[in-house]
Amino acid sequence: MSGTAPKQHERSPLLAKDGTILPLDAPHSKRRNVHWFGLAFIILGEIAGQGTFTLPKQMSRLGWVLGTITCLGFVGLNALSLRVMHAMSTRVEGEGFTRTGDVATRLLGERGGKIARVVVQLYLFSLIAADLNAMGRSVMNFCFHTRVCMPVASALAVAMALPFAQLRAYGDITFIASLSLLALALCVLLLVFADDAGAHIVKTSTSLSPSNDVADVLTGIGGFFFAAGGGQCAFFEYLSEMETPADYLKTVSTTAPTLIALYYGTASYVYSKYGTGAPGFLLDILPFDGHRYAGNALFVFHLIVSFVILNAALLRGFVTRDVTDKSWSARAEWATMSVVVLGAAYVLCNSVNLIENLVGAIGALFQPVIVMCLPATYALVAMKGERGKRAESVRVALKCMIALGALLVPLLTAGALRTTIADAKDVAAPFSCGVCVTKACAAAAR
Repeated sequence: MSGTAPKQHERSPLLAKDGTILPLDAPHSKRRNVHWFGLAFIILGEIAGQGTFTLPKQMSRLGWVLGTITCLGFVGLNALSLRVMHAMSTRVEGEGFTRTGDVATRLLGERGGKIARVVVQLYLFSLIAADLNAMGRSVMNFCFHTRVCMPVASALAVAMALPFAQLRAYGDITFIASLSLLALALCVLLLVFADDAGAHIVKTSTSLSPSNDVADVLTGIGGFFFAAGGGQCAFFEYLSEMETPADYLKTVSTTAPTLIALYYGTASYVYSKYGTGAPGFLLDILPFDGHRYAGNALFVFHLIVSFVILNAALLRGFVTRDVTDKSWSARAEWATMSVVVLGAAYVLCNSVNLIENLVGAIGALFQPVIVMCLPATYALVAMKGERGKRAESVRVALKCMIALGALLVPLLTAGALRTTIADAKDVAAPFSCGVCVTKACAAAAR
């Protein structure tokens, strides 16, 4: 490896396009000094929202025992994956990487790097589409007195998200990310304390054992895995903005227990109350009053911040200027690309009425690769030439991690596809109105 690795307490350098290492105070480096605790809020903003409100349904598929094991296990596995990424980063830190895609090319070669980029980009775009779909659904829930169709609701969601697409270009968003997490926590509190009598949700029993349907079980496992994963796609981007990159492990040690509290706390509470009747979109539980207004408004705010984070991670692989570049030409480039991303997400959300199933299938296909296979492969290549019993033990563990990820891909994808095929029997035409979530429709369904 070229260059001299900085000491652990020093900040990492930046890499110019011509390959030269830039000093940290270079005017065009536009480095930020994000504290490790602030980065925890950014990662939680990327991961937490969708998972918190979809996991009760997955818990109803798995039952208490398997649901608990799966939730705790996959959050722990994601934390392990991020620790593997950090260990790998210490072996290439002297080369000044600031983009995860560049690291993939450095370690896997040109072809391998391109494959890794495509996988990550498709995955990130699917998450943005899922966020837009959830925002549209929240808009529909907000307007519970009058039916608003999904094409209109998702168009309003685009209009709300687009002005914030370049928020990261204007400065540190850790404070906004912390407010986003607070908004999510307030949503959960509303779900716990609001009177759900008017929401007309059918309550059923719980079970210790999982569903008898294998596809249902695999879908539930995939849902927990999909929710728990995150932080790998923009790992070096995050690391390059940290005040002290060596503190990254403190970030991981903060995000993992927070996710467990949010995920397992919400999923177990809702499952214990509604059983297998837990709705797929959790905000449907809220009564048709001010609680529903507040809950959906808070959730939309959280999803907008999540979009800002995911959009920045996705576009860094396409734009020629960094997200921290404050020039008008850079902002114009980011704005143009953001319009393209949101436009494509809008078309996808309204062309495929089973967007949740599609995103779940993409997550089942790519999540094990991103969380397990790629980090372990990066680490194996970065360790090349290292000798000793410890190094050999680590290699064995990394190979096991790759093997487990490779095993999960076909299993989880098969479950997601079977569930999608079963749900496709009731699929509507593209750009149709979508489900009715008004107060009158809920009462009629009762």
